[in-house]
Amino acid sequence: MIDDYAGLIEKLRKDMRKTMKPSRYQHSERTASTAKKLCDMYDLDTDKGFLAGLAHDICKDYDDKAIMALVKKDGLPIDNIEKKHNNTLHGRAAAVLLETKYFIDDEEILEAIRYHTFGHAGMGDLAKVLYIADKIEPGRTHIPAGYMEMHEDDTLDEFIISVLQEGMTYLMNQGYNISMQTERFLYSLVHGDDNKRDEEGDNSEDNGESNS
Repeated sequence: MIDDYAGLIEKLRKDMRKTMKPSRYQHSERTASTAKKLCDMYDLDTDKGFLAGLAHDICKDYDDKAIMALVKKDGLPIDNIEKKHNNTLHGRAAAVLLETKYFIDDEEILEAIRYHTFGHAGMGDLAKVLYIADKIEPGRTHIPAGYMEMHEDDTLDEFIISVLQEGMTYLMNQGYNISMQTERFLYSLVHGDDNKRDEEGDNSEDNGESNS
């Protein structure tokens, strides 16, 4: 349980300014504000949303060695994509860092940060909010102005399905392949089946996806 959100946020901001590129830090602030608005829209905890948005990329500028040292502590498997592109593990690394250095034990926050890159079948509403916020924050130049308002009547699942489908199209148009984790996440949302495709993809060849 977090007793002092304001104090924790200021500590994170101070530390992040030392380790992150200015552009990455600004993205994190915009993601935090967007996540807070989405939490308000969907009646979720706005403090949790802001904190998750602020801290989601705290390890993005770490080198591969530092990321892997953190990720090894979470006990989760590392798939072929993550082995080849260690930086895609920055969300998992961030979840470990936040738990061990900043003593954040709220699993909703940690889950949201852990899975914000590719998404994860079965993840909770706060994680869905962070996934959306990361992809649509105002600094994303391919996102039209007023995008959130266009979806204000959507359920959270309807909104994230749209973001996933549009994001996958954008990435493919940029020449990237799509992570099987993301495809499995979308499938689970559309079909309501978290396990249908679990046997696929984790041992696939490089399907590297460029995500934040």
